[in-house]
Amino acid sequence: MIVLIWGLDKSRISPFRRPFKPLPTSRRFCSLYLAAAPNLLASWYHQDINGIKQSSSWQPHRPLRSAKPAAMLLNAFRVGFFLALVVGIASPISLGQAPHVPPKKEQKQAGARVEHSEQEREAVEREVRQTVQLLLQAYDWAKDIGDPVVRIRSFAALAEALWEHEPLLARQLFRTAFEETKQVPTPKRPPGISAWIGSTRAPDQLRREILAKVGRLDPLFAKELAESLEIEKSEREEPEQDPEARNMRRAVGSERAQALMNVAHLLLEKDPKSAADAAAAALQEGVTQRFVMFLMRLRAKDPALADQLFNQALQTIARHTPARLYELIPLGSYVAADWQLPIRLGVGSEPPPVNPTTAARYLSVLLEALVHHVEIALNPTLTPGFAQADWFTSLQDLYRILVNLRTPVQHYLPDRAALVEGLLNQLAFTLPPRTQVEVHAEEQRRTLSPEEKIADLLRQAERTSDAEERDALLFEAIFEATRIGHFETAAGLVPRLSDVKQRADIADLVHYQWAERALEKGDLETARRAALELNHPERLVLMCSSLARRLEEQKESEAALALLQEAESRIRRLPPSIEKARALILLAKAFLPLESDRAFEVFAQATGLLNLARTL
Repeated sequence: MIVLIWGLDKSRISPFRRPFKPLPTSRRFCSLYLAAAPNLLASWYHQDINGIKQSSSWQPHRPLRSAKPAAMLLNAFRVGFFLALVVGIASPISLGQAPHVPPKKEQKQAGARVEHSEQEREAVEREVRQTVQLLLQAYDWAKDIGDPVVRIRSFAALAEALWEHEPLLARQLFRTAFEETKQVPTPKRPPGISAWIGSTRAPDQLRREILAKVGRLDPLFAKELAESLEIEKSEREEPEQDPEARNMRRAVGSERAQALMNVAHLLLEKDPKSAADAAAAALQEGVTQRFVMFLMRLRAKDPALADQLFNQALQTIARHTPARLYELIPLGSYVAADWQLPIRLGVGSEPPPVNPTTAARYLSVLLEALVHHVEIALNPTLTPGFAQADWFTSLQDLYRILVNLRTPVQHYLPDRAALVEGLLNQLAFTLPPRTQVEVHAEEQRRTLSPEEKIADLLRQAERTSDAEERDALLFEAIFEATRIGHFETAAGLVPRLSDVKQRADIADLVHYQWAERALEKGDLETARRAALELNHPERLVLMCSSLARRLEEQKESEAALALLQEAESRIRRLPPSIEKARALILLAKAFLPLESDRAFEVFAQATGLLNLARTL
């Protein structure tokens, strides 16, 4: 049972039955019994503490010129919790406003000015202490929340708010929240969804949120939390694992590696050295595609440091005999963007010229690995089951890789060109002539520009009569268009998909990436249009919240408020659901720094939806 009790003035209608005596304050007493309340409460009080300091230029042991008491924001606000039954209604909290005597012009004596400044400082410190006490009380409530995801987010929000004033407790809260994420089950991907962005309740998403908060406060503590994750079992210890899940883990790494890479990306802008240290810690478990993309971004900040980390990655890969192609092939994107390898990664910026020394070192390791893989492919009985332990191990894949390496090897490692031709000849004796022709034709298509590739995929889609095959070709064209930033083209292709459910999912994928890319580039109007096309309520709010924060940073608070109001209007039209309630809670938090009254009204809407959900 979740109850909303709100004392209102004459212009509003009270939603409760029993008479409610309004508090003798300028604001009315509001009690929101909602499990998510500590998260919003922490944000509210954290904002209030910062507001006190910013408005008064407050510093410990320093006289103040003026003070803005917290009472205007905190008077008569109270949040409690329910698990299954109502625990009770807490008594109202009222913070008395500290007396403020403005300095008079005729006050000339220095002693009087010092005394007045001391009173102001003490008043503000008293307000801060009272606010901290409310946060500590919210912590006691948060411990009883039954939903682990809400409890974790509440702990993290409270820790962030308490960081400056209760640092030991804040660290404990962050650590507890991070540890509890390990007990949250991973949401399963819905069946038949090919464009699933992920769940906002996934444990890795929660860890990213916590590490983002901690990283802003103490990067070394964030790295410590990331390193605390246990290393997952290897593939050989999990033979029953789903092949798709195993391939995904090879691409992104273990949970620990992912968390460390999150920290590395978070620190990259302000502290490349600490970011590289976090990436090096993740490298202990192997090279992932996220690591390679980090390397490419690090190179834009510190080329020498990036090359050093690249050499370390190459040494890590060379520890295995033969080297793992699912690690080695993606690393080639750092060396040269135009090599036609099976996996090519990019970060959107113009790649630098190829470094001949780096290219020769990489090609030497790659060719040594290919010699072993060709031998194993030609004699599969020597190592049964080896092909399933790596990628690109079939005869056809190896032939394709070697065909594409001809030119780079001739240019950067000419003394090994004969080796490449010898390996191709060995594979040619085994591969059927038709397969060889198909490989060469496919490689010619790979040399097409992205625009030519999209046009070729669309021509193939028009020629086929099979709806499933046509949708697969269209999806590939959409993916290619989003990869190169042609989001208008991608969005225009979505309606041509025949599967209605898949069409909605892929439309969300395209517009989410479109808004994200536009936000990165500072094109806020494009980001706004793309964000408002999102169908999933929580993702709509998350993207609009990010955009609103950027607008607020640019002193465009009215535009930020209008965007959130537009998102709210979109969400209001949705049918009642838990997802809608969660989106409204996120929206309330986004409204908080812009219009606090609106934040609580939206929060009340979420409460009503949760009440309704409990009765269904």
